Amino acid sequence: MKKFLLILALLFLPFTTFAQVEITEIMYDLEGSDSNREWIEIFNNSSSTVDLTGWKLFEAETNHKLTGDLTLTAGSYAVIVVKETNFRTDNPSYSGLLIDSSFSLKNSGESLAIKDDALTIIDEVTYDTSLGGNGNGNTLEKVNNVWQESTTLGGTPGEANATTESEQESTGTTTPPPVGSIPNNIGSINQPPIPEAGSDLVALVNTPLIFDASKTTDPENNILAFTWNFGDGVTANKEVAEHSYLFPGTYIATLMVSDGHNLSKDTITITIYPGGLIINEIDPKEGWVEILNTSLAIIDLSNWGLNNFVFPLNSFIYPENYLAIPNILIEDNLKLTFPNGGIAQEVVFENTPNNSSVSRVASGNYYWSHFKTPGGPNIIRGLPGTEESGSVTLNTQKPKVKTTKFQLINVAYAQKVNNLVVPLAPTFQTVTPKKLPLMANILDSLPFTIFPSILTTFLTVGVLALLFRKRLFL
Repeated sequence: MKKFLLILALLFLPFTTFAQVEITEIMYDLEGSDSNREWIEIFNNSSSTVDLTGWKLFEAETNHKLTGDLTLTAGSYAVIVVKETNFRTDNPSYSGLLIDSSFSLKNSGESLAIKDDALTIIDEVTYDTSLGGNGNGNTLEKVNNVWQESTTLGGTPGEANATTESEQESTGTTTPPPVGSIPNNIGSINQPPIPEAGSDLVALVNTPLIFDASKTTDPENNILAFTWNFGDGVTANKEVAEHSYLFPGTYIATLMVSDGHNLSKDTITITIYPGGLIINEIDPKEGWVEILNTSLAIIDLSNWGLNNFVFPLNSFIYPENYLAIPNILIEDNLKLTFPNGGIAQEVVFENTPNNSSVSRVASGNYYWSHFKTPGGPNIIRGLPGTEESGSVTLNTQKPKVKTTKFQLINVAYAQKVNNLVVPLAPTFQTVTPKKLPLMANILDSLPFTIFPSILTTFLTVGVLALLFRKRLFL
């Protein structure tokens, strides 16, 4: 009988040892990029400390080495990560044990296992997308020995896996905390904060954007910790943060909010377009528009718009170059729109004079001009000759639309120097036009540079005529 009892004891002893470490949570498919951000949670469900030295994570038919602090105390959790800095960025409130390894979890699913230093399987699990957690920001977690999608966005790394109140009411029981753990709230379940990252944003490169999480709430009114990940490698631990993007592209900005017990996340999409593209000249009656690339880089115009016109794919404009587009439907305004339909710039005008275009000058103001220059620098020169009135409204998105009004005049003093339009004194101002004598208008239409030569010729001819006449009468 004693031998029989001894045999039973020996049979059951290994199972007790092998079951002391288990896989309890898997983050295999995060929102956005998964690269170096995946993690696996393990739990010591025994009453003694486990030394994980020499243990392996078995994934993709490979035994991956575990490094770092490998002492897992009783009733405690550890998270196996690929890159610690990325994990802490995604989970700023985590303060538990981190173990480094090298793995890449398949989004379609695979088998995982924890092996001891003798390569004996201690715990294993096979997951797939049918269980959930596929790209929606949730994890797969083990609750009452059943794998399911987490009820907390981002999961609960280092904490007991959550169960919903409805599940507890239906069974009439509450899942007890693991051995050695301390519940978040005694007598109640702490509810995660409700993050609010705001609306998606559209802007130009190097434009300061405000990221405001002030509408975030917490059911228990706990003190909250905020972390912004702007999606370009930059983070900020602020509720309200300012950030500019250096390059065009589409970014996912993630707001992470922790109440000390739960971590919640919200994301917005940031679309950044290249700067430097402006409306340079408009002919409302003939229906053509000139745009200008003031930047030092080629701009892809694909799907940008001018009122009813949309640039086809693979349309480009060279740096510091002009581009005139015909057949644009223009009534009393012109909108330059981003590929997503947002307004990049809008010029509104009225009382269009005959044979005139709306021209932009170096100061950024717009004026009526009788000198049309599609495809080249604007030329605005001459003297006020006829009475014309009108107004322009320029809206520029930075990223919010701001409105500045300009009074249009038919002419202004300016000249072309080195392919640039620069103002001459006096600077551009609204003037009261006056009609000039016909001769004054004719003279003004002549280039100023020929007056010295005309005067010299006139004097020379006069002197020669006097000398010739004097000789004849001698």
